[in-house]
Amino acid sequence: MSELGLGTLQAGDRSFFRNTDPNEYRKVLRAALKRGISHFDTAYTYREAETLLGALIKESKRDRETIYITDKIMPVPTLERKAETALKRLGTEYIDTLLIHWPTGDEKLVYDSLKILERLQERELVRRFGISNFPYYLLDKLSLDFEIRAYERPVSLLWTKDLFKDLELCKRRGIGLLGYSPLGMGVLLGKRDFDDERRSLPCLASQRLSPLCEEIERIAAKRGTTKANICLSWALSTEAEVVFAGASRIEQIPSRDDVIELDAEEKLSLELKANELSSSLPYDNLYGHQWKDM
Repeated sequence: MSELGLGTLQAGDRSFFRNTDPNEYRKVLRAALKRGISHFDTAYTYREAETLLGALIKESKRDRETIYITDKIMPVPTLERKAETALKRLGTEYIDTLLIHWPTGDEKLVYDSLKILERLQERELVRRFGISNFPYYLLDKLSLDFEIRAYERPVSLLWTKDLFKDLELCKRRGIGLLGYSPLGMGVLLGKRDFDDERRSLPCLASQRLSPLCEEIERIAAKRGTTKANICLSWALSTEAEVVFAGASRIEQIPSRDDVIELDAEEKLSLELKANELSSSLPYDNLYGHQWKDM
């Protein structure tokens, strides 16, 4: 099974989760660490997240080697300075994994950003580096030109497009695949009435979304568990190195104890409907983005 980690997009004033109280989120982080989750995913743009994680590392008094941080920064000329700021927020001497957060059609900027990541690794400020949310053809191309050792993308039934191609490529080239959004930001649980940017997700308008959600519900009822556990169990059954699930409240923190082993028939039925959904959308990414072929 993949490792279970915690994503921190919910930490504070962000577009999807703008009502989270930072003081309450501190409790989420503490509880996650106490429950055995030690790998945290954050980003420079997640506002308070890096600072809250830094406070968690300090107050836990745990050996830094036992807490793993994946961070992400956009490909900008100031990436090196932003990485140094992130280190200060985190209160640590190094970031375990640093990723380019999103791609861009500016080929030079992408290559310059990866060269900055190389320099940060040489300075021992970063243990390994990689990319996030890049489509397959860019992962293939860039992993030949750079020592990319980590790649982050959705590992979610909401977006299976190229997932197994990505997994195979990463396995061949020694790249750890990091997954996020196993619950599809609530979409896979049947939620539709979003009052934030989730309401613009292209999948919500697809006629193939309902059959997938109905299949998740059917299997959950048959196995006597929740829809969330079915989604998380499927994500953890992939060959991803780690799957980051999010939580705004303590009761939402995922637990390894709730994970079940889906049988081959259940996985196939879920993946067939998931593939029908993602293949019906002409985009490179879950959020409806398309990237210029570099």
